[in-house]
Amino acid sequence: VMAGAGGGTHTGNIIGGTDGVGTLDVNQNLVVTGSVGTAANTLASIDVAAAKTLDIRNGGNNTVEATSITLVNNATLTITPGTNTTTVTGDITGDTNEAAILVISNGNAGVVAFVGDVGTSSTTELITATTGGTNNQTVTVTGDWYVKTTDLDDLDVLQFKGSAAQTVSGVIEGVADRDGKIIVGDGTTASNVTFQSAIGGTNDIDDFQVLAAATANVSKNISLEGAAAASVDINGTLNIDSDANTVSIIESGAVSGAIDIDGTVAVSGANHVTFDVAATGGLAIDGTTALTTELDKGKDLALNAAGGVTIGVATTETTLIVGNRIDSTDAVTFGASGKNTNLNVRASTQFDPTDANGNGTAGQAGDEVLEASGNITVTGSVKVGIDSSSAPIPSGSVIHVMKSAGGTNLAGAIITDVANLADAKIL
Repeated sequence: VMAGAGGGTHTGNIIGGTDGVGTLDVNQNLVVTGSVGTAANTLASIDVAAAKTLDIRNGGNNTVEATSITLVNNATLTITPGTNTTTVTGDITGDTNEAAILVISNGNAGVVAFVGDVGTSSTTELITATTGGTNNQTVTVTGDWYVKTTDLDDLDVLQFKGSAAQTVSGVIEGVADRDGKIIVGDGTTASNVTFQSAIGGTNDIDDFQVLAAATANVSKNISLEGAAAASVDINGTLNIDSDANTVSIIESGAVSGAIDIDGTVAVSGANHVTFDVAATGGLAIDGTTALTTELDKGKDLALNAAGGVTIGVATTETTLIVGNRIDSTDAVTFGASGKNTNLNVRASTQFDPTDANGNGTAGQAGDEVLEASGNITVTGSVKVGIDSSSAPIPSGSVIHVMKSAGGTNLAGAIITDVANLADAKIL
């Protein structure tokens, strides 16, 4: 198909004569109102010439179906959704790296579902992907996402929900601060998504969620300015790897959302990791195994929240497996009436709990496993023990579990379990 020199329009579907046959070759700007390829009549390829735009506008449950979709040097694919779902099947690539553009235009509040990969590797990634605002579209992805910069507008949602492992490469940010939501999983699928770049770049996003059964793996910063009750909401698993750099999960809005962990967060790596909530927002940690930490020697996990850090308040039994020092600039509250928190210390080659700050001398200030600048309050109960996977701890060792510069209120009992500690002491 070659549109006229000034571009052209086509109303109706463009399909292959048989499944997998036919090429849509766009050499001038082209607007198509309808489907381009269908499930029964997939095109062999869609090719958009350099600096040209293929604009597909859909009013219902329409499709874009091709074995491959290639955007040549600075070509643009624009999808304008209808009120229902537009399904895009086929891998989208640029012919060269960082030279193709994807736009989800401001149509209706429909869904654009990408079934294939958007960019197939770090050498064929798109330069930008942008969503429209106002009508708040949802973009779902079941394949990989290789886009140098993705800009989400208003309350647009970018959801990764593949059944196979997914790679997300490139910065994802808001068009303005507090724009855009990222969701990992769909609540039932065991999605496993690895984010290779920062979330929240020049502009912070509004919301980051990991749904039940899903796993998100991050190794760069997540920056948010949320208006929701929980701008970071973890109901699945969040794995944080700080091997290459420090990692910070920051909620910085003036009207601050909160960080809510009801699933599992696992922290590992060679650098510090920080959770930080500004303004009045809090940091809540609850769950069967809510937190597992194993940073390298001398590296800390910081849990900071102007509205306070609460651990084990919402669930009957919450477990923390602590393999490095944890500190907080704010108040920390353990539990509520009838609630119990298990604080299981795990020694390793990288963490000696008698020398929690890792400076080589045990028993000094700063060697507490948990230290807070605000009050530490225990209103339920805390059971302190040695994790079953801990390295041996020598007899006679002394572990200083917690210290509060503002005072420690042990309204609930602290129960010690030293079954794996021989005759060492927990203080």
